[in-house]
Amino acid sequence: MSTATTKMKTRRAGHRGVLAKLLKKVEPSSEELLQEYDVSELSTIRGLIVKKQETIDQLNEKIVEELSEDEVSEEIEEADRHTYDIEMAVTKLSKIIKESEITAKQSTWRTTSVAFKSIGESHESFGSLLVPIILNKLPGNIRENMVRAHRGDHWNLPSLRQAIQHEITIKEAGQSVNGDDIEPNFTPTSALFTGTNRNYANQIGKRDITKKPCIFCQGVHAPLACKNVMEIEDRKRIVKEKQACFNCLGNHRVADCKSDKTIKL
Repeated sequence: MSTATTKMKTRRAGHRGVLAKLLKKVEPSSEELLQEYDVSELSTIRGLIVKKQETIDQLNEKIVEELSEDEVSEEIEEADRHTYDIEMAVTKLSKIIKESEITAKQSTWRTTSVAFKSIGESHESFGSLLVPIILNKLPGNIRENMVRAHRGDHWNLPSLRQAIQHEITIKEAGQSVNGDDIEPNFTPTSALFTGTNRNYANQIGKRDITKKPCIFCQGVHAPLACKNVMEIEDRKRIVKEKQACFNCLGNHRVADCKSDKTIKL
């Protein structure tokens, strides 16, 4: 083994030592972590873990280039063992952070509701606050059409909802009956506020999923329904080999995962 390789392994050992201490911090349960750290601190820890792993990955690549063929396999297996623990820790932290953010938003809404009631306002009056927010979210041409049809820009929540529904009806009437010309990822912004067309995104999502092959066996079915590869260890191995996300099985690092759900292999 060359001197350069020895130095790189020494540096890697140092980074792994720091990483091990960070991973030790996140070993407790979610409840215990939230008692000891706030969400911003957990987010910082997650960021440090990801950054440290990126540094180690770079060293791993350089070390492998210097090794003989007999040593490469053992080196990769060792790196994979470390990577798996890190991915699990990042997934755990991401889930805790997302759940905490949702809880915080719900708490804020409840507090606001109580505040309105304390000054004699009902929840219906929230509309005066929501109307400008909703209008700002709509495309300019949609707003123009709505104002023209409404003959003014004085809105309340019911009239705004009705106007948005009218625009949705017009837009859907202009689309083909079989939906072939509908963009797969298009969901009208207004649908978020009116509750209409709720199944649209779900239907499109299901259609795309059925076309995507199973990550484990390349069959045409959902990965979790795979009957060709059923052993947990085999599934984990395939996910690692394909460098897929351990959280949602997508083609990205778990640290970059945007999914709100965690897939259990």
